[in-house]
Formats: sequence, structure tokens, C-alpha cells
Amino acid sequence: MSPGNPGASTVDSEGRIKIARGMIPSWLHGDASSYCVPLRWRREAEIPQGHELEAWIVWNAAIGGASWVLDPERLLASTLEDPSEFSMRSLMFDVRIDSKDRLCCAGLFASLAKVAGRVVWIAPEMGSVSIWSNFAFQATFGQQHVPLSGYDRGTP
Repeated sequence: MSPGNPGASTVDSEGRIKIARGMIPSWLHGDASSYCVPLRWRREAEIPQGHELEAWIVWNAAIGGASWVLDPERLLASTLEDPSEFSMRSLMFDVRIDSKDRLCCAGLFASLAKVAGRVVWIAPEMGSVSIWSNFAFQATFGQQHVPLSGYDRGTP
């Protein structure tokens, strides 16, 4: 599945990612908790082995009706007595949007930048957006997407 109209961005020094206003899900502006979760929880993707945690999707219970391979809502409701549920729950990172249209998930985005570089891709998903490292995105969708000049140096 090829993403529709993806865009490159960079992770800033505070672990934030600028996102096009039109890509921001309306529910992300609300008070309900939102999370970045591995994209593989939502759908199968041909992400190269060892890079599965370089593709994330923003999730909120407001998405509703979507089928998930691993349902984040079920994990939130879990008592976490099962060790596998506990480890999966640790992959849910709080995310929010700030007043300058930046996704804020400092721990996750800073780690992603450290491991995979500061260039990331933002792609629309049904009812949400996904965030990919440059490597995972290019390896999954091919070299057809090129960041605009400056993004390869970490400056938009």
C-alpha cells in the first residue's frame, strides 16, 4: 500500500516534528489521550526486519471502527498481568500537537532521530497519520520519494 501525499520533515532538538495542518486528525486537538504506536499494530507493512520500530501511527480511541492487528484500546484496558501485554503497553508513547502544528512525542521522536537520523516521513493513514524513519519509508516504498533540499542536512 503506497501512502497518499507523504511529506518529509525533521525531528527538532526538542523531539518535535512539524506536520502539515491538513494532515492533523481533528481528534488530536481534543483532550483525550493520544499515542504513537507501532504501525504494525494497525496494518501489515513490508518494513525491513529489524526496522519495525521505525514506523509509527498516531492513535486515539476516537479513530473508532478501524480494525487493528493489535488493538491499543484493549491494551489500555488491560490489567497488564500478562508479561506480553506489559511489554506491548511500553510501546505506547503519549503524543500531542502543539500550537505550531508540531507533533510532540519527545522520547520516541528523539530516539528515532538518534537511531535512524532526523529526516522522517509523515504519511496519511485512514483516520490518522504515520511517522516513518527515512530508511524504513524508502525501503518500504522504494526510492521514489525524495526529501526537498535541506532535509538531508536536518534543516527544513
